[in-house]
Amino acid sequence: MLVIAAVFLIFCGLFTAAHAVNPPADIVFIIDESGSMQDNIDNVRINVNNIAAQLETSLDPQYALVEFGGKTGENPGLTTDLTDAAGLSTALATLVASGSVEEGVQATIFAHDNVSFRTGAGVCYVLITDEDSDGGDLATAVGQLQAQNATWFGIINPDYGDTVTTYGSDVGSLSEATGGASFSIFDFEADPLPVLDALFTSCIGSIVEGIVLTPAFDINPEGTTHTVTATLRDNLANPVVGVTVTFEVISGPNTGDTGTAVTDSNGEASFTYTGDGGAGTDIIEGSFTDSNTQELRIDTAEKLWDGTPPTCYLQTVVNGPPTTYIEVFTQDNESGLASINILQDNNATVTIPPFNIGTTDPVIVIGDKDDETLPSQVMLEVKDKAGYSTVCDPILTLVIRENGKPVTHTFTGIPEAESNIAVENGEPGLKNLEILVNGDKYNVTGLKDNEVITIDASYSMAEGDSNTITLTAKGKPGTSANIVISD
Repeated sequence: MLVIAAVFLIFCGLFTAAHAVNPPADIVFIIDESGSMQDNIDNVRINVNNIAAQLETSLDPQYALVEFGGKTGENPGLTTDLTDAAGLSTALATLVASGSVEEGVQATIFAHDNVSFRTGAGVCYVLITDEDSDGGDLATAVGQLQAQNATWFGIINPDYGDTVTTYGSDVGSLSEATGGASFSIFDFEADPLPVLDALFTSCIGSIVEGIVLTPAFDINPEGTTHTVTATLRDNLANPVVGVTVTFEVISGPNTGDTGTAVTDSNGEASFTYTGDGGAGTDIIEGSFTDSNTQELRIDTAEKLWDGTPPTCYLQTVVNGPPTTYIEVFTQDNESGLASINILQDNNATVTIPPFNIGTTDPVIVIGDKDDETLPSQVMLEVKDKAGYSTVCDPILTLVIRENGKPVTHTFTGIPEAESNIAVENGEPGLKNLEILVNGDKYNVTGLKDNEVITIDASYSMAEGDSNTITLTAKGKPGTSANIVISD
């Protein structure tokens, strides 16, 4: 006797409503209780118990037990209707090999007529005997099993009487007519794994069909199109072909958008719509009716429509000594930050702190001046997960009125958005500052020490990034001011 220790057959890709389930299987054990089974009954009981326990790893099994050939009670008789492995074990404990008439074919008919089979479950009959059948109409049994789409297995003594004709491999036998198989009862006692494998393969319930939407989550700029694909598979991972899938945006800015598509040879159907309802998150539902169970199968996906690019602006200037540095504020409140790239770092050391992709929290970038006496320029490109990008390039310069003529700094290639000119006067500070923006003059006069002012030069800025700003410091020698050009 061999006690089953492992299962060698594993099913994968089981779907229903995007969650894996095991296919239902109703298995009837029809066991001979005649006296000749006395030497076999204990091993049969042990191996059937082990088979029942192992089937639960990949199936959703229920078991019934029909006894035949016994001395007492109805012959054949239903010991237990569909139950779990524990209930089957309790029923098997009542088996007593003491009878004399082995009506195996009639017991099969009795099982068909008396077991409460589940709708949609795979059906297998397993008859265990050491003798041939003493009663029952073979044609009736075969017809019932075929109409039920059931598979019949015989664990038999192939050398006894007309066993092969009724149960075994002959044309028209119960096993041959139903696509089943027969096994030697003596081999079964020694090694039940072939029977277990056969049940795993044959006792698959009506195909449970399921749906999965992909991508489950995605992000795009609003106003673009989005495609969601429904994949339909049965519980053997086979594609479900030719089924109409209904798609609907059930919540979000594009609520009410709908569509239908028919699954192709890969079991796939797609739905494309435009995110023209504004920013926000759509919930997209895909559904169809399972052709076997007539149940509605549903899966959902999310689509985030991002309406705005990320924010990037100069937040703070901290003057030295010892080091002057800037803090650049970056954030995206919708799809979240995807990347921050340094495009330019003239006379500056830029530090980008680590952040999680998709964060909607602020990320502060630090730009330290390398040489306090020279201008610094930092250019950052900030992208969000929707693909929007923002470029910010604050210019930080120290304008010093040294001995001699007024000092002039000229900056070119400045984007239109960089139109704010912030002046933080020193101590001693400049008295006057002349600002030329594409030739337009802005005079700042009468500056006081430590005074802070901001000039809005947006009126003079041209489209694009070809703007020129010139700063000229005027006042007593030895005076200075920090000046920041930013958006």
